[in-house]
Amino acid sequence: IRSFFDANLDLSGDNAADRFQVRTKAGEQRLYLQTVSLPMEGANGAGKTVGAVWALTEVEDLWGHFYKVNYNTDAASTGLRVTSIAYTGHKRPVGVDQPFYTITFEYEDRTDVRNARFHASVLQMTKRLRSITTPRGKYSLSYHTNAPMQPSRLQSIAYCSTIGNETPKP
Repeated sequence: IRSFFDANLDLSGDNAADRFQVRTKAGEQRLYLQTVSLPMEGANGAGKTVGAVWALTEVEDLWGHFYKVNYNTDAASTGLRVTSIAYTGHKRPVGVDQPFYTITFEYEDRTDVRNARFHASVLQMTKRLRSITTPRGKYSLSYHTNAPMQPSRLQSIAYCSTIGNETPKP
């Protein structure tokens, strides 16, 4: 069986195993950081936390081009959400050109709270995507009114360009 990637666990520093890196067969490097630690439930887990999610935080290609993924800081109580993606960065031998384009994500409270289980812990997802803003415009999402036992259902996506004087497109 051939492997298409190599994974390396970083055991250095104060927080051993808080990160790992994957290198694909094509040479792309992907960095994952522990982004969510949750309290353990039950008698054996009282007062303890467990690493639950290691989220993708940076991707770099063979030529040093990279993008970074940022997440909310209250993930343990509201669920893990991407807040922005900064792209077009470049690592050079004598420095780093930081990304100059960013996509941002905005969220709203949801009435149909979802749960994800990680071993003996539960991660509640209390928000849903409201809008996506890019350098070229903004996408706004609207949802059907929730029936008591149904999940959120997307109703429409509206787009408004930030280029020129274009009108919003439904």
